[in-house]
Amino acid sequence: MGYAVIPLPSPRNFLKKKTRKVQRPYVDKQKLQTEPRAPLPPSKVQKINKEDKTEEKNFRKENILKAVRAVPKQPVPKIADTKDGHKLLLEPSGLQPHHIFRKGFGKTPKYIKDRLKVIEERDKEVRELLNKKKAPLRYVTEDERMLMLKGLKKNWDELQKEFQLLPMVTDTVPKIKRKTNLEKRLKELEKDIDLIERNPLIYVSAEE
Repeated sequence: MGYAVIPLPSPRNFLKKKTRKVQRPYVDKQKLQTEPRAPLPPSKVQKINKEDKTEEKNFRKENILKAVRAVPKQPVPKIADTKDGHKLLLEPSGLQPHHIFRKGFGKTPKYIKDRLKVIEERDKEVRELLNKKKAPLRYVTEDERMLMLKGLKKNWDELQKEFQLLPMVTDTVPKIKRKTNLEKRLKELEKDIDLIERNPLIYVSAEE
C-alpha cells in the first residue's frame, strides 16, 4: 500500500528561477488571404483647393484691434456715507432716482381709468334718472330776488329788536332757551341774506 515512510526532497534541490520549462501547445499562425479594400473617399479638407484656402489667422493683429476697439470698463458707482470712508453701492442705496424714468411714471394706470369710466357712467345714469323724477327748474327774476331779500331783511330787523329787548341777565332756563333760539334764527337769516346777495342768478324748482 505504498511507502511506509515518504522520502522527503533534499533541501538543496529547491526550485530555481527559470528552471521549469512548461511545454505549451503549438499554434500555427496563418494569415487569411482577403481581397484588398477599396480606398477611402477623400475628405472635405482634401477637396479644398489651395486657391480656396483662407489665409492664416493673424492673432496678434486681431488682438491689437480688439484692444483698440474695446469699450473701457466703467467703475461701479459708489458713495461714502461715513467720514471713515465706508462705501455703499449707489444704485441700491436709494439716493439715485430710478422710478421717475419709468415709461408709465406719472400716468394713471389703465385699470383705474376703467374703474373711473364705470363710475362716471353709473353716475350719469343716476343723474338722468333723478332728472326725470325731479321737476324742471325755473329762474328767479330780479324783482322776485329783491322781494325775497327785502322780506328776509325785514324779518331780521324784527328779530334783532326782539333780541335787544331781552334782559341782560339770563338766570332762568326759559330765558336761556329764548336767547339761544333768537341767536339761531338770526344766524340763519344772515346766512340766507348773504347767499341771495352774492348770487344774482338763482334757480328754484318749478313746483315752488
